[in-house]
Amino acid sequence: MPRSRIVLSNSYGTANVGDEAILTVLAEELAERDCHVDILTFTPDDTAAKHRGARAVRSGVLSGALETFNAIRNADALVVGGGGILQDATSFGNLLFHVSRTVMARVAGTPFVISGVGVGPLKRRLSRRLTRWACSNAHSVDVRDDYSAALLHEIGVGPGSVQTMADFAHLLPAHRRDDMEPLGRQLLDSLRSLRGDGRKLIGLSLRPPVGDAARRARLSAADQAQLDEMARLADALVEEHDAELVLLSMHPGQDDRVAELLLQRMDLKDYVTAIPGHLSPKTIKGVIADLDLVVGTRLHSLIFAASHSVPLIALAYDAKVAAYAESLGLGELVLPPNDWAAETVTEKSRKALGAAPRIAAQLSQAVPARILAARESIDKICALAHAQC
Repeated sequence: MPRSRIVLSNSYGTANVGDEAILTVLAEELAERDCHVDILTFTPDDTAAKHRGARAVRSGVLSGALETFNAIRNADALVVGGGGILQDATSFGNLLFHVSRTVMARVAGTPFVISGVGVGPLKRRLSRRLTRWACSNAHSVDVRDDYSAALLHEIGVGPGSVQTMADFAHLLPAHRRDDMEPLGRQLLDSLRSLRGDGRKLIGLSLRPPVGDAARRARLSAADQAQLDEMARLADALVEEHDAELVLLSMHPGQDDRVAELLLQRMDLKDYVTAIPGHLSPKTIKGVIADLDLVVGTRLHSLIFAASHSVPLIALAYDAKVAAYAESLGLGELVLPPNDWAAETVTEKSRKALGAAPRIAAQLSQAVPARILAARESIDKICALAHAQC
């Protein structure tokens, strides 16, 4: 039997650690199942270097459109996802971009799945219509949380066609120390030395404003105020727990800048280790596995923590962040943006570290089901592609 060919479509090539984690899992798992993999990416040279067993295809809004269509036309199946792509909070154009791939598949007669995705928010009526069309024409729709499933049902996607599964990043193996890039090994060794001196290691993952606000050349007064409060929080975490604060960048083009601005505002900046976002997802996950606590806005910083039974506090800038923590039974560790005051988060950190054994045990029970669910989604993708061969 010839090997099936599967095209992967997401916002690949933007250096987002979460997206790269998902891509790494899909590329490796599908290759192990005897599939050819084509990756639609904004940066084909970089993607080809990172994923040598796959073929990188130039993708974009206009540039690469013909290459994208030809790849989809010649495939046995298209995978749209995973990640939080079916939403218009980033921009309406973001949603159009992802839905356009399903339109191409429909025109080309290539079956497609929407898999491992988060859905929402969908603020516009047209956004809901486009999402309903894409999901209604998909061979299967696997979402990563109940919030996404409920939103799809609300906009008219039949309940029988949607399954709640899990984010593919749960399947990402963490690099052990000796497999990390040299910088990763150096940073991990430094953190372990600090722990040997009795210091707690607390991760902090912060992201910039969502959507158009992220594109502003200057921060608004509200953004400045939030950064000031996050600097107070960072100092408080260091002081409260005699901790080394580990700044986790999950997107080098965005989070590294947030870390820079935060450090400018901190008093205790000498007690900070920055983990840059250009390190591989496996290395970043390996570093997070060594932490005592992760306080995060970025969903995948929390997924990486949960995968290694590291207690977490979810700074829920978006419903997907709250939904994930709640699905693990950690609703008491979810904080909406109006509760991000330094005193509130520090108090929550005190409770989380005090209950660390219980939380770790809870995570060790909850995460395996998500690993199985993510693997089941990949099995469904392969079954569809092999059936078309």
